[in-house]
Amino acid sequence: RAIIGDGPAPEELLLSRICEEFNVPPSVAAAEPWDLCWRIIEARTYARTKAALDQADEKAGRPGPTGPMANLVVDIEDELMLEKLLDQVRAAEQGDNRQEAGALRKRYQTLATKSREAKARRQRAASRGRR
Repeated sequence: RAIIGDGPAPEELLLSRICEEFNVPPSVAAAEPWDLCWRIIEARTYARTKAALDQADEKAGRPGPTGPMANLVVDIEDELMLEKLLDQVRAAEQGDNRQEAGALRKRYQTLATKSREAKARRQRAASRGRR
């Protein structure tokens, strides 16, 4: 059940994954702090997924990865982009450039709405996949 995401993974499967990821025998993996191992595995998975998404090109027939980690990467990238745009809005407002601030704020609101809608679609698709 754990393999299809419908329940917790048995201890043996977790140990096996740590052995594979760090190229160590079970006796060594069992002695390591598993929470740290999982944080490292998640960080590595995030980095690999981010790199694959950056290299993806749908038009050239190189689709990007999909799934929960890909969704997380996209969500974080969207948040970072929106934060940067909001910083530009604030800078324009502080520089008393109302016209630029207004245009940037409108762009921010449009992109924030699109980001929320895309995230909701990804969440709906993920929930349909779990059924």
